[in-house]
Amino acid sequence: MKRKLLTAALALASAMVLGSISPAFADTEVKNLDSANSVNTVQAASVQEKRLSAREARKMVIDRFGGIIEKIEYTYDETNPLYKGEALKQGQKVVFEINARTRQFVKWDTGNDNQWNEFYRDLPKFITMDEAAKKVIAQSGKKNTFVQKIDFKYDGNETIYQGEAFNRGVKYSFELYAGKGRNFKKFDTSTGDETWAKQYSNVN
Repeated sequence: MKRKLLTAALALASAMVLGSISPAFADTEVKNLDSANSVNTVQAASVQEKRLSAREARKMVIDRFGGIIEKIEYTYDETNPLYKGEALKQGQKVVFEINARTRQFVKWDTGNDNQWNEFYRDLPKFITMDEAAKKVIAQSGKKNTFVQKIDFKYDGNETIYQGEAFNRGVKYSFELYAGKGRNFKKFDTSTGDETWAKQYSNVN
């Protein structure tokens, strides 16, 4: 009789112990799962985070330096995406880099340069780089087209803005006359290009 009571007591104790451990273990699993889901959510948000637009990058340079931007290009890198380029004003040139994630200048090298003297008298005849970018976007027919690079190429009356732009499945190569009232010299469209979806969808 005593042996039966002892056996029953041991069985009851085992059930109680198992009962106390199982819920705690289950809670731990749930917490770990929640933590993993949280990490995945943060990572997904990071991939889709809004980055500095090309227009904002150009404004940062002009606000700090003045003059005009001669060239600017967005170079894709998931951890260190940069806007790189050069700007000019009277007697000076700056080579710059802006981190598109942090929205901070990471390079700002200035030096003496007289290239400004070649074209500054003609600047009132030309549209600005911002206006040129707007024309490219309008020509594409899609408001979220990203002008990935654009260069100011001075050549008197033949001065152009030259570069590339992207949208979903499309790449545009353009040459736009800089003279006010003039149009595109070239606007080529290439389909089947997935660069925008992979690299540029969050920088426009």
